Amino acid sequence: MTTDEEELEHDAWVAATEEATSRAAGARRVVASADVDAAVVAVPERADVPSRVEVGSPVARSRVVSFHVDEEPGGTGTADLLWYDVTELEAVRALLAT
Repeated sequence: MTTDEEELEHDAWVAATEEATSRAAGARRVVASADVDAAVVAVPERADVPSRVEVGSPVARSRVVSFHVDEEPGGTGTADLLWYDVTELEAVRALLAT
């Protein structure tokens, strides 16, 4: 069975939203998606989530391509997340300020 890059990206996004759920405790989850160079990405020795990686350097804002933010605080499902293009950073900030 082959898995294409788009499917891997989706799996990583779903895993990130689930991990954010366990840490949010009633707050809005924010998941940022970014394109990073493979050279700075490593798979941890004990990855309990198959798509989990560690990024070995700070991610520049210019590498961020989108944000996913809960419409209401305390969301738990992927359907609860609103999608924002990176150009909508001010709208994301405004939503988080409410």
